[in-house]
Amino acid sequence: MFKTSSIVILLLGVCHLNALSTRIIEGEDVDITEVPCQVSLQHVNGTHFCGGSILTNKWVLTAGHCMDSDPSPIDKHVVIGMSKLSEGGVIHTMKRSIQHPRYYTVVGYSHDMTLVELDKPIVFNDRAQPVRIPSDEETPPFGEYCTVQGWGRLAELGDLSDQLQKTTLPLWNPKECQKYWGYPMDFDGPDAPFMCAAWKDAVPNTCHGDSGGVLTYNGVQYGIVSFGVKCITPSYPQIYTHVYNLRDFIYNYTNIEIL
Repeated sequence: MFKTSSIVILLLGVCHLNALSTRIIEGEDVDITEVPCQVSLQHVNGTHFCGGSILTNKWVLTAGHCMDSDPSPIDKHVVIGMSKLSEGGVIHTMKRSIQHPRYYTVVGYSHDMTLVELDKPIVFNDRAQPVRIPSDEETPPFGEYCTVQGWGRLAELGDLSDQLQKTTLPLWNPKECQKYWGYPMDFDGPDAPFMCAAWKDAVPNTCHGDSGGVLTYNGVQYGIVSFGVKCITPSYPQIYTHVYNLRDFIYNYTNIEIL
């Protein structure tokens, strides 16, 4: 069993490309109009700490650990519609956050999912659009290349990227993922909370500041950036929250309509 103390959280972002780190490590610049579901979770002083995705005009999806140390929304807000952190965007105050009821940190971050309700509706435009959650028929495309983006660090000990970055990563077969991480993490089966996406040489990849971001395929969100071992560790592929298996939390727990 590996020790959770050896795990370093990674922060990211991914969303609808009209379709995880040296800048999303070795990623490329992307404009928010290409990924309009991407949002930045920030402290009231303007410091970015996590990514997230727009679900509806009142709800944002992010990682559970993004609100873990201080779940109160009083000193945080969601910023929408920007490509650069320095340019700002539309600020939305958080009304409340709802963590997945099975979230725990005994092994990594299991069921690492939180819903954030906003105080006022988002005005949709070319810089702000909802991502789509998978239906029963849209199972995870293991082996295919998914998209992820964020403002995460440009290196393990580097600065956050001011410009939004994106990259593509292959989504691993659950059994292969299990081989790398092993017991007691659950990657297979209908209730598995984890999934892996990474290159075998670990580059490109996500890094600190990308957590909570979205892993998408053809505009459908299948994963949430969760955690890994540092930013570039080929022996341990990055872990994402398995949105397909945990989507009932979104459907039923909040009673919101999924687009």
